[in-house]
Amino acid sequence: MAEFTRPQATGGGRATLPPAVDLGFVVGALTEDGTVDRGLVRLLADMANGAPITFHRAFDHCRDTVEAYGDLEGLGVRYVLTSGAAQTAADGASVIAGLVASGGPTVVAAGAVRPDGLVDLVESTGVREVHMRCPREGLSPDEPQRTDEALVRRAVETVRAVPLPE
Repeated sequence: MAEFTRPQATGGGRATLPPAVDLGFVVGALTEDGTVDRGLVRLLADMANGAPITFHRAFDHCRDTVEAYGDLEGLGVRYVLTSGAAQTAADGASVIAGLVASGGPTVVAAGAVRPDGLVDLVESTGVREVHMRCPREGLSPDEPQRTDEALVRRAVETVRAVPLPE
């Protein structure tokens, strides 16, 4: 495990955020052997001072997702972004379903999630949250990427029609 020191504040005191701001942090840290870097994640969670922590898709590169999920729960991580260690969330649906069923941090399904696959993904995994892109088609990789409003609307309409898992 690597050694870390707590960063020190520089300058004036920390500004207080207005009550309407709900701030959270997305982090991810693995050791060279593919386990959650518990020391660094604990440090980052402590520094977040109670703000919700999401562990990003580094989770999908853990050597053992069940062990990693348990570690993250013990470290105060509130959300885990995952494709179930597969190329897509649909391909990793059985792993995602297992994580959801085990209880712990909220599982956010991610990885090629699109409106057309939302119903199957929610029903097969039990997730209540997804991370998806709704990109405009026809843009080259060199152009700024834009969100397709019609796709977003279709996604919202689709999920509103899905009976959510209990």
